[in-house]
Amino acid sequence: MSRPRLQKSILEALEREGITERRFAQKIREGIDANTRWGNPDHTARVKYLHLIGDIKGYKRPQEVNVNLGLNKFNVIQDVQKVNKAIEIIEAEIVERGEDAQLSHENGAQAAG
Repeated sequence: MSRPRLQKSILEALEREGITERRFAQKIREGIDANTRWGNPDHTARVKYLHLIGDIKGYKRPQEVNVNLGLNKFNVIQDVQKVNKAIEIIEAEIVERGEDAQLSHENGAQAAG
């Protein structure tokens, strides 16, 4: 059986089973709007359906995608150090405020007594 004849036979069989081009398109539409069971977008399923559409339309997709976030080990270490310093400052302020609050409470107790 030649390829065009095979394809035609398969398409006819699908049509007989109710899988028309319209139904096929509806199912793809459902796929690109897929949600998880919690109602959030199912990005994994959506990407698969978008790839399917691309394959059907003959789009070529890259085998590998490189994303440069502008990060390197040195920048990340610097950012972590900055965050750690900020945490130290905040913790010191909390301790200082806690001591001030404790002194105010003690002074208020002495004045009342």
